[in-house]
Amino acid sequence: MTSERPPALPSLPERLPDPGSPAGGVAAVGLTGGLASGKSTALAMFAELGARTISADTLVHALYERTDVKLLLRERFGDGIFDSDGDTDRRALARLVADDDNGLGALEALVHPHVMRELGVFVTEGPPGSVNVCEVPLLFEGGLQGIFDLVATIEAPLEVRRERASGRLAPEVFDYLDSRLAGEEARSTAADVTYVNTGSVADLAAFVARIFEQARMLTADRTRQFVEDV
Repeated sequence: MTSERPPALPSLPERLPDPGSPAGGVAAVGLTGGLASGKSTALAMFAELGARTISADTLVHALYERTDVKLLLRERFGDGIFDSDGDTDRRALARLVADDDNGLGALEALVHPHVMRELGVFVTEGPPGSVNVCEVPLLFEGGLQGIFDLVATIEAPLEVRRERASGRLAPEVFDYLDSRLAGEEARSTAADVTYVNTGSVADLAAFVARIFEQARMLTADRTRQFVEDV
């Protein structure tokens, strides 16, 4: 039996694009990718390296438990999306949305403005010297790439992703949700760097470390520039 060589790490741009120079020097990294491609694992790796991290999915889940949002969800989707304790059952909501031609659009219209605002606040209010990483599955669909210095997309073959998601999403729900995303080719074209997550955990960690280090260097450059300009 022969062993496959780990995938080569993709090249990073020589310098991160500079949308501005925040006082004190911060860097913002947008992390996106296909459904069940390994984005959350990569986000946890960034946190271990010292980055400030936030997940759009986490923000959405918190929104689902707000009383005002629950009322809107109940009005649009009915009582069947709530469990016996009155909490939002995300799996039931996902199944219902998949069966409703207009359901996902209605849900996105409800939660996306809140999520976009929270992500913007997170990026702009990072402390001096911080690397701020946001995991945003709908980053390009939401037009959020402009708030980041660098956007990385994590990709993996469809069958690999479907298998990874099998414990939490029914196949038909996975296929429906995945079909609503921009697609690997579109994400890879729009992103600054793409990582195909078919290697080992160590391979992914090495990729994350490289991006973190380049973002950290950007914060140092911005801090020096800020001090020189004062």
